Amino acid sequence: METKYKIMLGIGALACLALSIICLYKIINLINLKKKAVSCVQATVVNYRTHENSDKRTSYHPIFHYHIAGKEYTDPYEFGFNYPYWEINSQVTLKYNPDNQLQYYIEGFNFRKTYILLFVGFLLGLGFVIMLGYCVI
Repeated sequence: METKYKIMLGIGALACLALSIICLYKIINLINLKKKAVSCVQATVVNYRTHENSDKRTSYHPIFHYHIAGKEYTDPYEFGFNYPYWEINSQVTLKYNPDNQLQYYIEGFNFRKTYILLFVGFLLGLGFVIMLGYCVI
């Protein structure tokens, strides 16, 4: 195999490895958050931050406003939705980490789809790395 193709495959393998590492990191963070977030707070959806993906689809990230121990927090949620999931001024229960009130997740929200997508991304990245490694050798 020509050297330029080996270099391109190597770069592709590194990109796929990076995808796998990012997905694995997100999975571990979400699992750890679910362990640490033991306190609850009622939050209000005050707005949405929108983000247009490369395929021109818009994701909606709710911005939550809540109070804990006299401190006021306004924070956009890390995960986005295909549409505005809640109406503005809706109340949502958040489970948060008492050591870091900005680490939270939505109580009762089903993360199964998120876990599956992240795991598939991890497997795809790892699979491409293995395939590319096999092609180069």
